[in-house]
Amino acid sequence: MNKNKETYDGVRYNRSALMVVILLGAFCIIMNQTLLITAYPTIMKDLNISLSTVQWLTTLFLLVSGITIPLSAYLMKQIKSKYLFLTALNLFLMGVLICYFGPTFKYLLFGRLLQGIASGIMLPLIQTIVLTLFQKNERGTAMGFVGLVVALAPAIGPTLSGYIITYFNWKTLFLITIPLILLSEIGALLFFKVSIPLKQSKLDIPSVFLSIIGFGSLLYSISLASTKGWLSKEVIVLLFIGCAVIISFIVRELKISNPLLNLKVFSYSTFSVSVFLSAISYIALLGFESILPDYIQKVHLESPIDSGLILLPGSIVMGLMNPVTGKLFDRFGGRFLIPIGLTLLSLGTFPFLFITETTPILFIAIFYAIRLLGISMVLMPVTTTGMNALPNDMISNGTATNNTLRQIASSFGTAVLVTFLSSHAQATPTQSLAIGSSTLAIKESLEVTDYRHAFAMAFVFCIVALISSLIIFRKKGSNTKKREKKE
Repeated sequence: MNKNKETYDGVRYNRSALMVVILLGAFCIIMNQTLLITAYPTIMKDLNISLSTVQWLTTLFLLVSGITIPLSAYLMKQIKSKYLFLTALNLFLMGVLICYFGPTFKYLLFGRLLQGIASGIMLPLIQTIVLTLFQKNERGTAMGFVGLVVALAPAIGPTLSGYIITYFNWKTLFLITIPLILLSEIGALLFFKVSIPLKQSKLDIPSVFLSIIGFGSLLYSISLASTKGWLSKEVIVLLFIGCAVIISFIVRELKISNPLLNLKVFSYSTFSVSVFLSAISYIALLGFESILPDYIQKVHLESPIDSGLILLPGSIVMGLMNPVTGKLFDRFGGRFLIPIGLTLLSLGTFPFLFITETTPILFIAIFYAIRLLGISMVLMPVTTTGMNALPNDMISNGTATNNTLRQIASSFGTAVLVTFLSSHAQATPTQSLAIGSSTLAIKESLEVTDYRHAFAMAFVFCIVALISSLIIFRKKGSNTKKREKKE
């Protein structure tokens, strides 16, 4: 990281400048995931649409992004990194312009579709570029800077959105990203002189269709489960279709010579372990984050802007700590760092099991920050651990596979906690409360109890991840000692 000029595949380039360029492009696209959420009420009013309709702006974005990620592994091997990066930025820019100038909700939805495609290409691409250009003993630090962007961008989105909506038209949200996109494109033209090694192969069309139908059905069924429940007919049918098609996809990928995703990455045990820990950690992280703002707004009656500001310090801690934990990873590895991070995540989650209507906001902000401090010691280190186990020619498949499963895990975690919250709310009997309580007190008591139970579910995921990491790394430590004795 401290060298300006590096050589890769015989080409000299400015590695620091290239990092700034790709991280700037990633920041624009990742921030866009949460930029519109605060604006939903205003958009609903202006376009005269319902809540279930406006939520498609996020659902479609995440759905299309999840479908595109498996295809990214193939694209990275067919198109030079510079041109694929510019393609993603231009798709995103087109989506922004369509959203801004579009007169109806259909245009807004189409613009978000293009942005979802750009997102599905961008994150696996920048991770693969970073992992390819940096040596194994430098990857932790480099991925730490990627983690800084991944943490800060979505955290800034709702706060920035709330400010803009207060003083400007909601369509201004789309304009603010344009200068950053253009700056990133200019930087790519100037500094993007190297590329991930290409390997031309024929695209297997059946694999593409199986991937789209399988992952699309699975992600959509999970998103529906948060509103319709896991036992609804529609969710069960889509889950069955998604799982059945994904199994067919896996069987085909293992048989053909030109797979869309090379699933042989799972033959590397360290990579498989890292994907497992990453998925559970994401369930614990994003499921929790999906309901905490709701608790702050409904129980403490804070505005969306204020709830974003309450949680912002924790996101800043996570963002700033990512480069630090990256350096610690390069020095000590993930064997000790990851269990410590998961311990902090569990300790930061546990107090939320005892929240009340009068829990101080400072209490929420502090323990939320502890959670994200723990996450900063887990997500990028566990990803880097897995990728370091792969040969360079399989890294693009590794990043695409890891990001696909992470997308599914984050959707699953959110759906589980949201459905757990709503189903428990419906099942909680009001008769169990004291007869003398007022209607408002009953409602508040039920609400807080439901949130406590949902937070308890998040705590269970944290403990599962922690225990798994302790078992896994203990076994790996034992195996290492046995090999040393033999030698």
